[in-house]
Amino acid sequence: MVVDEIVGALKPRGLHFAFLDPYKLEVLPFAIIRKLATVRKMDMLIHVSVFDLQRNLRRYVADGKVLDSFMPGWRGSVDINRPDHGLRTELLDYWLGEIRKLGTSPAEGIELVSGPRGQRLYWLVFVSAHSLGRKLWGDIRNVNVQARML
Repeated sequence: MVVDEIVGALKPRGLHFAFLDPYKLEVLPFAIIRKLATVRKMDMLIHVSVFDLQRNLRRYVADGKVLDSFMPGWRGSVDINRPDHGLRTELLDYWLGEIRKLGTSPAEGIELVSGPRGQRLYWLVFVSAHSLGRKLWGDIRNVNVQARML
């Protein structure tokens, strides 16, 4: 995997930041996040396609392969009979829990990024093993501040 080469090239004492920007869930296997989380000082900003999950949710649940790669172990941890919105929320919560098990933490305040007509595009999830990183994200995370001030 390319991530192995990247991690191998990083300076052990350096500060590192990874922006993971897949266009759909199936191109971001959890193994990539797991590998990056082994780097001592690694923060990640992960783009999670709400649009993809919303559009393909039932196909992903029925087939299982995309979700098995993106969030291993999800089967049996979520109620697939829930309405779509609740199921998406439960899947995201499960995925965030798996990230926490890696010894790093998603920051509070996942940002929903929407298009010009209000269409839900993606979540931005900031992950850091250090409280300072999560504090900085809290200070800057409000990507829709103009709209919220009105």
